[in-house]
Amino acid sequence: MQKALNVIKVQLLIIIILSSVSKSQAQQKINGKYSKIDLTGDFYTYYLFDDNGIFYYESGGDLGMDTYGKGHYFIKNDSLILNYDLTELKENGHHRYKTYINSNDSVQIKINTFDLDRKILSGVSVIGDVEKEYGVLSNKNGVVYLKFKKEKEKKRITISDLCCGNYSFTINSKLNYEVDIFLRKKFNTSEAIKYEIKKYKIIEFTENHIKLKNDNNGTITLNKRSK
Repeated sequence: MQKALNVIKVQLLIIIILSSVSKSQAQQKINGKYSKIDLTGDFYTYYLFDDNGIFYYESGGDLGMDTYGKGHYFIKNDSLILNYDLTELKENGHHRYKTYINSNDSVQIKINTFDLDRKILSGVSVIGDVEKEYGVLSNKNGVVYLKFKKEKEKKRITISDLCCGNYSFTINSKLNYEVDIFLRKKFNTSEAIKYEIKKYKIIEFTENHIKLKNDNNGTITLNKRSK
């Protein structure tokens, strides 16, 4: 009986020790939006932390967002660790096409321009020859026709628009094409951070700001925002 009690006491002691270690290593929570704005005010960086251990990161400038990411965060010892494991990737511009052949001495390229929601884009510039700056605007139906002399070489076609940026693809100049182009809505093409872990040493952590140091000994101060 005494032996059984001793075993129970040992087990309880182990549970207490493990619980203590777990609590000592348990992550602290950061809550709210923290941001850094450069001295010129042209560029920004901000992090949004919640109580569930999730963060969202974004940086950019006057033209919009440059990079973004989302994931789990935790504080271990004196370090803030960001795991970008939840980043949702945005769909890029793309195209799909069909080809056909005939005995004509020239080829015709029909291009239909859309955004990613399949909305027709009119007034989009389609450049079939960059050197000669030969470009055609899509009509009210989002359609462009290009015509080239049959050649053995490949030809690059570029779609350019102020709202959606540039998109290029290559065709075989011996084939006729029917092409559907799907462009992103925003000019700024931001880059996603995913499957990366970043570690920062916490130099100072107050109610109003967090001061961090990265592996390159650079420091960053994130100020908490009221909204």
